Parts: sequence; C-alpha cells; structure tokens
Amino acid sequence: MNRDVSVVLFGDGAPSLADELGDAAEIQLRTVPDADAGLEALADSRPDCVVCDATVAPPFELLDRVRKRHAGVPFVAVTADHDPDLAVRASRSDRVEYLLGSVATEGELTERVRLLAGESGRLRHEDALVRLQEILTDDGDSERSVDRLLELGCAYLGTDVAFLSNIDRDDDRFDVEYALGDHDRISPGATDSLSNTYCRRAIDGEGFLGVADTTDDEGWTGDPAYRRYGLGCYIGARVEVDGRLYGTLCFADEEPHPRQFSDREETFVALLVALVEEELERRTYESELGAAREDLRRTLEHIGEGFLSLDDEWRVTYVNEQAAAVLGRTRAELLGEGLWDAFPEATDERFYEEYHRAMERQEPVTFEERHDPLDKWFEVRAYPAPDGLSVFFRDVSDRRARERELRRTREQYRTLAENLPNGAVFLIDEDRRFQVARGGGLSETPLEPADLEGRHITEPLDQLDDLAVELAEATFDGESVRTELSLGGSDYQLRTAPVEDADGEPFAATAVVTEVTDIRERERAVREVYEVIADPERSFDGKVDALLAFGCEHLGTDYGSLSRIEGDDYHFEAVHAPPGTVEAGDTVALSATNCERTAATEQTLVLSDVAAEAPELTEKAGSTEWGIACYLGAPVIVGDDVYGTFCFYDEEPREESFSEWETTLVDMMSQWVSYELERGERERELERYESVLETIRDPIYAVDESLRFRLATEPLAAALGHDRGALAGRPVADVLDGATADTFEDAVADLRADGEGAAVFEGTCVRADGERYPAEVEVSAPADGSGFVGSIRDVTARKERQRDLKFFYELVAAAGVGIVALDRQGQLEYLNDAGAELLGGDRGVAGIDDLLADGAFEGYDAVWEAVDFEGYDAVWERVGFDETTVLEATADGADAPVPVELRLTKQAIEDEPYLFGTVVDVTERRETAEIRRTLSETAGAMLEAGDEAETCQRALDAGRTITGFPDGVVYRFDDDRGALVPQATTGGLQAAADGVPTLSGGESVTWQTFVEGRIRALADVAAHERAYADELPYESRLFVPLGEHGVMTLVAPDARTLSDRQREALEILAANVEGDLDRTTRERALEAREQELEERTERLERLNRVNSVIRSIAAVVVQESDREGIKQAVPTRPSGRPRRARSRSPRT
Repeated sequence: MNRDVSVVLFGDGAPSLADELGDAAEIQLRTVPDADAGLEALADSRPDCVVCDATVAPPFELLDRVRKRHAGVPFVAVTADHDPDLAVRASRSDRVEYLLGSVATEGELTERVRLLAGESGRLRHEDALVRLQEILTDDGDSERSVDRLLELGCAYLGTDVAFLSNIDRDDDRFDVEYALGDHDRISPGATDSLSNTYCRRAIDGEGFLGVADTTDDEGWTGDPAYRRYGLGCYIGARVEVDGRLYGTLCFADEEPHPRQFSDREETFVALLVALVEEELERRTYESELGAAREDLRRTLEHIGEGFLSLDDEWRVTYVNEQAAAVLGRTRAELLGEGLWDAFPEATDERFYEEYHRAMERQEPVTFEERHDPLDKWFEVRAYPAPDGLSVFFRDVSDRRARERELRRTREQYRTLAENLPNGAVFLIDEDRRFQVARGGGLSETPLEPADLEGRHITEPLDQLDDLAVELAEATFDGESVRTELSLGGSDYQLRTAPVEDADGEPFAATAVVTEVTDIRERERAVREVYEVIADPERSFDGKVDALLAFGCEHLGTDYGSLSRIEGDDYHFEAVHAPPGTVEAGDTVALSATNCERTAATEQTLVLSDVAAEAPELTEKAGSTEWGIACYLGAPVIVGDDVYGTFCFYDEEPREESFSEWETTLVDMMSQWVSYELERGERERELERYESVLETIRDPIYAVDESLRFRLATEPLAAALGHDRGALAGRPVADVLDGATADTFEDAVADLRADGEGAAVFEGTCVRADGERYPAEVEVSAPADGSGFVGSIRDVTARKERQRDLKFFYELVAAAGVGIVALDRQGQLEYLNDAGAELLGGDRGVAGIDDLLADGAFEGYDAVWEAVDFEGYDAVWERVGFDETTVLEATADGADAPVPVELRLTKQAIEDEPYLFGTVVDVTERRETAEIRRTLSETAGAMLEAGDEAETCQRALDAGRTITGFPDGVVYRFDDDRGALVPQATTGGLQAAADGVPTLSGGESVTWQTFVEGRIRALADVAAHERAYADELPYESRLFVPLGEHGVMTLVAPDARTLSDRQREALEILAANVEGDLDRTTRERALEAREQELEERTERLERLNRVNSVIRSIAAVVVQESDREGIKQAVPTRPSGRPRRARSRSPRT
C-alpha cells in the first residue's frame, strides 16, 4: 500500500498552496497560522516534510527552530517573488528546497514534497535529463547504450530491477536480453512463457502498463506473474522495431512504489522506449546491410566509391569506373596489371603494409593514407579472402582539409574565450571595495565596471546588496562560490575565489561574471530540436516541416525549405513560407538560387545582407524576382553526393549578422536530414541487394531452419544437374554425400549456439546423375535469424592446381614473412630473404651442412630449446600433416635477438613429406601488450592513490614505461598563482636541472601544450624554432597535456620519435590521470566541507553548555527573595567548577 506523507504547512492564509497539497491523495496536510502554532504542532510528532510560506516567517529562522525539534526534517520555502539570497542559501543546505509561488502551484510543490519525504535517493528529473543527454552524445561504447539507459531508468524511478525482453507471441515465448538487478528469474538469457509475465498486459492496448502496488490489487495478487515473480510494482511499455513487436522495456521492484507513477515518469519511460527502439533498429539495419554487402561484393558494379579486386598474386582482376577515374588510369591499363607494378610508390606507403596484413591475418583492415604521386588522401577498406583482396576506397582530401580548417577555427575560438568578451573580472580587497573592475560584458546592465573601482560592494545595485555581502563573506572564509543571477534581462554566471597570502590567509577575492544568456537559449533550442527528431509519432516529412517552422521562428525569417537538386533543376521538397508564395513540389532553375553556391562548395553559405556581402548574387532570379535579401543555407550530403540544401531566407536584410550559433544550428539540422536521407537510401539499397541476388552468377543458396532449399541461384542448380525450381523444398543433404551432410549439420548447430559467424569446409557434392565432385561449402546465419545462407563452389580445378603446383609458390605470395621449407632429413629446400634476415642466415646457402647440424639449424639450437624441443627430430614429430603448430621463441636475427612466431605445418608434395614454416617478427605485438598492461596497472593503481602527488608519480612512471623516455616531470596548474608547479620529478632530471622551476606563462612549449591541449613531440630540441634558456643534456622532449590539471614532460638524451601506438597510449593515460585528479579534487572538497560541519557542531555544543549555566543561575535568582540571598547563592551554582581566565582563540 502507498505510504501516506504527513506535511505541516506554515500559513493557513495560503489557500493555493493548501489546495495544491490537499489534492494529492497520499498527503496528510495540516495547516498552521503562524510559527508558534506550527512549532507547538510539531511537539507531538515528526512530520515527513515542512512547507513554509515566506509571508508567515523568515524561512531560515523557522528552519533553525524546526530542526532544533526534529533534526534533518525536509523543508520547502515558498516566496511570491524571486529571492536570490534565499535561493543561494537553499542550494547550499541539506534537504532544503526553494520554489516560487507561481511554480509551486503548478504541481511542482507536490512533486518536491514527495521526493524529499520518501524518495530522496532517487534521481531528480533535471539531473536525469542531463544524464540522458550525456548518453545520447557519447560516441564511445554503443554496445552498452541499452545497459546505460536501464541504469538511468532505475535511478530515476527508484526501482531495483530493469530489463529489455524479446517476445514471440505466437510461441508464447518471453526472453530477457538485457537486465539489471538481483532478481532470481530476471537476468540476461532467462526464458519463460509470456503468459507467466507482467509484460503480457503491457504489449496489449496502448502498449503501456504502470502498477504502483500489485499487493493491494486483487487483480494482481492472484495473477500467475505475481505468484512467479513477486514484483510489488511494475512499469513497462511495448517495444517495436520496424513496426513489429520486439518485446518490452520494463522497470520493477519487489517492493511497492511509494505512490502512483506520475505522468512525468510515464513520459520518461516512453522516451527511454523510443531510444531503445532507435538503437535496436540501428543495429538491425547495420547487420542486414553488412551481410548483404558481403554476399554481393564480387558482383557490385556501381557503389559510389572506388573498388579494386586483387588475386593472390596482387594482380588487378576488376576495377570500376570511379576507381579508374580517381587513380588517373583507364580500366584497360589496370586490368591484369600487378598492383605494385602499376603503383610502385605505394610500396613505401601504408597501403602495402595494410594490404599484406589483411591477407596474412585474413582480417579486414580500415585506414586512411595519402598517396604522394596523386597528392590525395584516401579512406580505404580492404576485405580479404583466401584467393585475393577486395578494396573499397574514396578520395577524402576535401574532408581532411575541412578537418584542418575546423581545428584552426577551434583554436581561434579558444583565444577569443580567453579574452572574456562576454563578462567582467573584479578584484575585491578586505574592506569589501572594488580595487579592479574590467570587462565589457556588462554593457546591457546598469553596471559599468570602470565606475566601480574604489566603491563598496553594496553600492552598485540595491537588489544585490545581501547577495554581494554573503558571497564576499564566504569567499574570504576560503570558499569558492558559483551562482547565477539576472541583470538587465540577461542571465549571468558569477564565480568567486579567494586570493591567499604566503601563509594561506585570504587577503582579497576575485569574481568573474560571465553572460550565459545565449548558452541558456541555445540549450532550449537544442532541446526543442531533439524533441522534434526524437518524436516517434512524427514521420520524416513531419519532422522536416517542424524543423523548418522552428528554424524560421528562431532565425526570424519568413522562408525555410528543404530542396533536392537534379542536374540543373532545383526541387522544393518541403517548404515553410507565407501562403501564396512557394510550395512543396515547385521546381525552378538551380542557377536562379543562392543554393547553387552552397551545393557547389559543399559548405554552409551565410549572407546576412545579400546585396552588401555578395552583390554578384543580386543578378539571380532569387534576388530580382523573389526579393531574397538574406540567406543561411547548408548542404545536405547523402553518401558522397550533394542531395540538396536545407536553408532559410527572407525578403529583408538582417539588422544583425547571423551568429555562429545560428549557423551551427542550421548545420546541425541539415546533418540530421542528411543522416535520415542516407539511412533511407541504405534501406532501399538493401532491398535492391535482395532483388540483385536473383541475377547473381555465383553458386549461392538459402535454406530454412529445417535445412531445406528456399533459394538456389542458376549457377548452383546447373552445377548440381538439377532444375532450379525442383531444388526448392528439397533437403540440402540430397546434394551432399553422407560425411559432408553430417559436417553441414554440425556447422549449423554451432551457428545456432553462437548466434553469429560463418563456417567454411570442404566436402563432396552429388549431382543428379550420381556423379561426385569436390566442393567448398560456406554457411552463415543472417542477422534476422531466418534460416541459413551460403555458397557451394566446385573446387575441382583448384584441387588439380594444388596437385600440380609446389607449395612454396603459394607461400611466396606472403611477402614480408619469413618462409622456410625442409625435407625429412633437415635438408634446406627453400629460404626467402625475410626468413634469412630474421634467423640470421644466408639465403644463398642451400646445403644442409652450412645451415643444419645434428638435425637442427646450426647456431639456432636456442630457438628449438626455447620451445621445449630437442633438435630437429623433435620438431618433425611434433608437427602433424595439414595442421599448424605455433611456436614462440627468440631468434638471433641479422643484427640483434628478435622475438619471433613460427607457424609450422607438414605437407606431402608428390607423396614426399616436407616441413613448411613461416617466421614472423612479433616485436610490435609484444610492445602493444606491454603498453596495455602498463595502462591497466596504472589505472588500478591511481584508483588506490592517496593524494595528487602519488597520482602524478604513477602517471610519470607509466609515461616513461610507454615511451622509453628515461626522465620527466609532471607539472600541476595552480589556479591561484596562475603557474605550472612541479608535482612529480625523476631523480635524473632533478639532478641535471638542479631543481625543476615553476613555469608562469610565456612562450615555453610546456605552457603552450597546456593552453592548446594537444601532445607535442620534439625529436631535436636544438632545431626547434623557439630558443631554450636551459642547457640540459636532453635532445628529445615530449609534452603531454593533462586537461586543466597540468602537463607531463618526458625527456631523453638522444633523438627519439613517437609512434602512433605510443601516442594513442599517452592519450588514454592522460584521460585516466585527468579523471583521477578530478576525483581527488572532489574528495578534497567533501573533506573540507565535513571539517567545516564538525567545527560548527563543536561551537554549537559549547554555546549549549554556556546556556545551561545561565539557565541554572536564572533559576536561583527566581527562588531567592532578597539581594543578600542572591549574592550568597549565585557564586556557588556553576557546578563548583573553578572560573577560567578568558582568552581569545586564534582565528581559524
């Protein structure tokens, strides 16, 4: 049953507040006319919450009196007009809320009372929205997005259990896919009958169910779901993917909810459902599209980007027109040509390394690289197969240029922000007078900073007197305070900090006032845009219309449109405009529009006054006939092509130029439109893939769950000697021999167990006439779970080639990998250059006597001993036929010992056994593992660090391990001094520098790194453009920013470079250090707060003891009848304790 909440309202003359609270069924309200009557009412029992109308008594005076009777009781203060002082004090007090009367009577008072009285551990609505925004904007681990949404829902609703289910209504099946909480029956992978669950009711009707207390509802106590799961409360909703039932998103608890679920809570759950649906749809689309592209990659002709197909000897077997155009060659020139012969410069670039890595590991690779002869950057995706490589690429030179421009713009914006154009800075002395007042950000307020110097802080504005005094007192007590206030119709953020002397005593205070009006307006604008695009009830066209209407209102224009460009035609797809002007469906010449320039440059075009800023555009019909005088438009990009524009315009020039924020807002909306259009194109592309499958010339099939043919392409049917239509419905085992059919069933069983992946094996097919042929069978499980697909290829020709070709010709294709071939007696049959270099031998020596001794490589006994083998005979016996044995060891190498991985296999060539092997340098792999270990151990150690100094020392040790730089220092930024102060230093640097100095701004690279926030590496300090005053014996220096906390500098005596892998590791380390220092700062602030509370408690206890003595003396005075009796009695009353001399305690 829902728990009743007892509330005492001070102020029976406030009927609106009484009505607001009295309408809530679970609230037991008692109103009192004044403070004395209320305190008397509190003497009998402790209420769950106290509400104070400020007209009855000063709220904080009443709060002190109330909490003397009932410590910690929740308290809500309500005023008719905004009181900044009261707002600040409430925000700094425990379990105290402040509300305006106009807000309190709109339902907010009841909600605050409920939260304070019974649900203080829950997440507030505003905080929940902030966390939801963080989840939506996090580009990190998308696989955890559902878990994070479940965690947020539990925190907001106050429940212990949350889960996402998958439901098959026809089979009465209920599966739990994601779950939080410790419920025995609700965990990932749990399965039940739908009829046994609460969710069976949630998926019917409106698709939403909220029950606050199942124990008080006879319709639930006898329900099989309650008997099986025992949940006291439940709120859940239907989840749909592509318009079909997927399952439910639910939140529950074994205890009843303290009240009925509010409309706000139900709306929040509905929002979470919409986000989960969007995530599930995204995963479904990506999975289906990926599978379709993999199946059809060999048959694609026109895919919007360059495509190359290479065989296992790097010859070009296919090239599309776009690839030939980008590479500056004809298809005839490239077909049949060796890739490295056609582009010899690429062998020294990343293309060569990545392509070989893909083939050697049989893993796809994705990278970006610049090809010098073409002066172009390419984005490359390469997908290997046993017999070749498929390469997709596109020219991203323009995008890379835009990224560089974006970085420069960000640096300019950072410099502008440092000059504080939208605020002011103040310095206040101990007399509470302004000593310094600077800044132009208060021009719209009654305050003029230049006129404040020398004046007392209470003089500028009467309404800020009390706030100024309180903030100054808190700051001079050593606190840093942050609050917000309104001046001249604008919103400002005020931050104060103490300025301390050498003894740590505050002698002045700084205050920084920054205007945040635009920030608040932008936040509201972003929320409105998000509400539109996240609305599940709106169609895409409806969302576009809403965005155009919002943009016109926000920008102050009469016109907004989404266009589509086809050749020279400009089509209005969606329009927001005055009646009788332009409408959706209209078409004009592209040359008549300003959008022609937007589409041509693929950049946002901003014209606040067309005639003044781009007079050449006034000759267009858009200006002469339509009167367009201002324009703001962004390109809509689908794939790599311009689809059209998303723009706003008006017939009058702008009085003020379009702001950067307005431009960003239009860019954001156009990017969303681009994404939605591209997603729609991907869905249509997937449908086209399915239709193309019917014309594929590869031997592809699809079978249902019972392993009967659903589909077979004509090449497969012809190979099997069957009519294509006759295969439909027949078991796949009919075309396989017994052993192959068994292998096929085993592979399908593994796929069903794993839920993903593919299996490839060789077997034997049986034609309709009984003839048999060797085949390679591939089977995989589609993402939608509808049976299995794959291919059955006749490999007769390949088998014949394998019998005819010697095995080492196949190994030669793996360039860059050491290859060796030996016969049974250890006679060296083949050794390539890479193998000779790794093992330290001579490729020209082909005799056993020179490279072998006693059945082992001469000089390489340590290689075999390192893997517990005793000579060549032991290795020969260990390695089996058609199997791969992997050994890790250390070879002598040509110049130095090298860690290597040997992959050995035994093959028969013309009935003679041979031992074949590859030798790979694994130095890089081990280095990567060492870096990962260092990062993991450092992250764990920093969590256990006791203070900032220990954290900085561990960061310095980890940085040295990752880079190999022997010495270094970690600087911490001191806010008060405005300087970088050494926090952790190696002994070597300390000795060489004779003490590491503090850095106070200037042109040093350390300071520039702190300001710019990016890693800098100098391989040769002497060659750097800036001069260095020190003469330290370090040639290389590395500077790693630690956010707002400081910089780590690493030094080495010789010239060294920083690899990409090391740079990425340092970025991860810096992020870990920054997070740990943030945590330490928060913990130190909490400890200071706890110390302050303890001191206040101690002062109150001393005062209480003094009051007790005074009351005792007063009692004696009342009892004695004359002066003589009082004189005799008073000295003896204070408990016989001797009097102490008074002393002034030192100031703390």
